[in-house]
Amino acid sequence: MKSARAAGLTLAEIRTVISIRDQGTAPCGHVAELLAQKERAVAEQVDTLQALLGELRRLRRRAAGLDPAACDPRRVCEVLAPRA
Repeated sequence: MKSARAAGLTLAEIRTVISIRDQGTAPCGHVAELLAQKERAVAEQVDTLQALLGELRRLRRRAAGLDPAACDPRRVCEVLAPRA
């Protein structure tokens, strides 16, 4: 069941697959649905991480272009402050 764990299945999900098999039914359909759910979840995580990466890159470029002497001392950080 190493491949099941590598695919992100939880121990509870693996137990369910084994239980279905032990009842004499092929668990292939159930496994396919579990994998589809995992795939959708990972795709959502990738989208979220790509958006975060874009924001980090934007902030880093902004930070590289700032002159610390020109920063407003009343703000914690010009890079993280909302732009007007």
